[in-house]
Order: sequence, then C-alpha cells, then structure tokens
Amino acid sequence: MRIASQEFEHPRQASRVRLNLYRYLAPPEERVTGMLPHQEGFLLTEERAGTTTVVASLGFFAGETEARARLQERAEELARQGYGAPVTPPLHPSLPPGPLAAFETA
Repeated sequence: MRIASQEFEHPRQASRVRLNLYRYLAPPEERVTGMLPHQEGFLLTEERAGTTTVVASLGFFAGETEARARLQERAEELARQGYGAPVTPPLHPSLPPGPLAAFETA
C-alpha cells in the first residue's frame, strides 16, 4: 500500500520525479522464489517520467521512521538539483497511481 508520495518537476528540463513510499506486507507464503522480500517493511522508489517511466528502488527499510528519513533526504537532494513542486498537471491523471501494484495491496 502506498503511504506517501511527493512529486517534483524541474523548471528548465522536461523532467518530473515522483518519490513513493510503500508499506509492504509479506505474503503468508512465497509466490515466486526470490522476487519479493520475506519480511514486512517499507519500500522507497523514485519514478522518472518522460517518454517512458523509469522506476528505481531507493531502498527497503525495516522501519517507517528510517524510510521517511530517506524520503526526506532524497527530496532535499532533488531540491538542490533545482527540482520543485510541479507546475503542470500530472502526465496521465487517469492512470493508476503507481506501477508497483503488488506493493499497494493491504
């Protein structure tokens, strides 16, 4: 389940970045060997939207406090690079909120 999301846009580049924080509840049994974490935790991702959307993992954290701290740290890094709050509407408002549907289940 996604529990936090922050979106940024660069004023001089066609670049939009979204940070997403997901709470992951481990399934009672492993569905695909080696594909998902075995324990509960928090996944932080960075989406870069352009012609295609690229998703990168910024880490899997055992606790929400450390996950939110990393989210804040990355937001500050983006701000130093010139990114700020979006000034244009989302690229595809009709699409689902995130590409990691497996992490959005409760």
